Amino acid sequence: MKKVLTTSVIAAAFLLVSCGGGNEVKNTENTTTTTNVETTDSAVTPESGKTTYLYQNDSTKVSWTAYKTTDKKGVGGQFTTVNVTNVLASENPLDVVKGAKFSIPVSATVTGNEVRDSRIMKFFFGMLSETENITGQVKSLNEDGTGSIAITFNGIEKELPVTCAVEGEKITVKGTMDVNNWNGQAGIEALNLECKDLHAGADGITKLWPDVDIVISTILKKEIN
Repeated sequence: MKKVLTTSVIAAAFLLVSCGGGNEVKNTENTTTTTNVETTDSAVTPESGKTTYLYQNDSTKVSWTAYKTTDKKGVGGQFTTVNVTNVLASENPLDVVKGAKFSIPVSATVTGNEVRDSRIMKFFFGMLSETENITGQVKSLNEDGTGSIAITFNGIEKELPVTCAVEGEKITVKGTMDVNNWNGQAGIEALNLECKDLHAGADGITKLWPDVDIVISTILKKEIN
């Protein structure tokens, strides 16, 4: 049975579309993601006879879809490394990641196109400040399916609204980040100029959208004690 809830285990992430050719969303499902996790002192197993959910190392995927051309054609990618701390063992799956902190190195972004990846690093991230890592923390998880995470990027911390679905041991988080809210205009403009031919649609207009859709998923470990 599917239960829609709030959460957000890592966020973030997010990144931009870019050049390297191709208008379709890239399939990066076969990319290996390294997830490093540290638990707090409270990450202990509850009393006997209870069901316990635990965070699993290497179980978290952070993918993104950004958009180019006036037709808003998607290009997808993901981060291959996610570092997570402040997770708990709990009878409630959402409580495992309530308050979770994360750090994502921007160098871990992949789109399936090495030329595109290098241009994202140089012309987007290279135009911003303090972008070695994207960091943040889960701020709220509400029973009505809403929530938020704080994301620090380009030296700015802001909250991003998210929604989440819990199905069995799997938690899936979704949100849309407008990078201009983190003062990312300079990176957008530089990347769009570098890739102007690849970002032009049938109407001849070159456009790179600031909106980036984010999908974060993690699979918890279920134990019956």
